[in-house]
Amino acid sequence: MIKKQPQEEDDIILDHTDESGNESSQKDKIKDLREKLELALKERGDYLTGWQRAQADYVNLKREMEQKLSGNAKYAHESVIMELLPALDSLDLAMGNKEAWEKVSPDWRKGIEYVAQQLDSALASHGLEYICPKPGDAVKFENHAVVETISSSDRTKDDTVASVLQRGYLLHGKVIRPARVSIYSFKQ
Repeated sequence: MIKKQPQEEDDIILDHTDESGNESSQKDKIKDLREKLELALKERGDYLTGWQRAQADYVNLKREMEQKLSGNAKYAHESVIMELLPALDSLDLAMGNKEAWEKVSPDWRKGIEYVAQQLDSALASHGLEYICPKPGDAVKFENHAVVETISSSDRTKDDTVASVLQRGYLLHGKVIRPARVSIYSFKQ
């Protein structure tokens, strides 16, 4: 018979002896069972910790993959947009030549301007923005490619835009083509 004594909660006292009267073999069995229990509890803790780490790694990996997919989708149109840039440049040149533009029929001009607006709107909906500085703006070397410098004796014009030769473009805030500009350079 096994009785629990009120002395300590976790100690089990046996009042039982086997046929041979060997009470120590029972104590050894209990000691062995306690060791196995401690080992099982330790293993359980290790497994739980490993499982929790695996769960955290999975959540982090999932978040990272979602961010990568989101980033890939954001810039998936970049190659198509890059192929459209020469057409946009041609439209800019055609509409920028005031003398030739004024000679064209007003209805035809309105139609081309409407098509250009539709194209601009469609590209803007995919994250395309223009980089088009104005003459006199300070040069932003991260957004502007300087292709020509013009000497200036006016110190206030130093490193400012003289003219824009070609618009630049941003895709979701990333420069995909800098604006080509000529700038003033102060010379004494």
